[in-house]
Amino acid sequence: MSDPLSRCLARAAAAGRDGMRRNLKPGILLWLLGLALVLAYYHLPALRPAYDTVRDWKLRGGFAFSALSSALCGGLIPFVVELAAGRIPRRGWLAAGAFLILFWVYRGVEVDAFYRLQGFCFGNDPGVRTVACKTAADMLGYTAFWSIPTTTLAYFLAHECGWDFARFRAGLDREMLLVKIPALILAAWAVWAPSVCIIYSMPAPLQVPLFSVVLCFWVLLVNLMNPAVTKTVTAGNASS
Repeated sequence: MSDPLSRCLARAAAAGRDGMRRNLKPGILLWLLGLALVLAYYHLPALRPAYDTVRDWKLRGGFAFSALSSALCGGLIPFVVELAAGRIPRRGWLAAGAFLILFWVYRGVEVDAFYRLQGFCFGNDPGVRTVACKTAADMLGYTAFWSIPTTTLAYFLAHECGWDFARFRAGLDREMLLVKIPALILAAWAVWAPSVCIIYSMPAPLQVPLFSVVLCFWVLLVNLMNPAVTKTVTAGNASS
């Protein structure tokens, strides 16, 4: 391994560890929230009608439900909170909000399609083996090679480059490809591996709704506890 490459990978590992430390507290809160929702579904029969209602919405709405719930929870709600807190510049706020909502409309459909593919490949039994297979495919495949890289690049183009494609192309350098993106993948693995285990423990029609709730709280918690952290990190893993 060449010295420049090894130095880049070492920096990525260090940045990833730093991201893990920063996001540990919101991550723990996120796991507790998701676990509470899963345990309530399986062990509190009085709440089952509420879950059944959400399940029916998802079954009837299909991809449209996934698009709207993801856009609301990953885009609109966090954006409104950040705007009200004065963390989003007034200049260009409308374009920033439109980007977030449209990005999460698309990503919600993509996550739904990925969850369906997972169900086709591994089944929808929420047993240990099925959950483990789905989590491994999610973290080692979808997250590492698609969701984190594409989310990073989309946010970079929109927020840092202002849709200037010449600047965007210039930014696709060794720092971006060998340091920033790998560091974000490492940070996402640390926080989202337990989260996707929790999500995949639910019946298939409730996985996207739980993903949307977890996503919303994740973005809000990270923005609250680490307001200086880049939005790409708060968006994190778009699959789970």
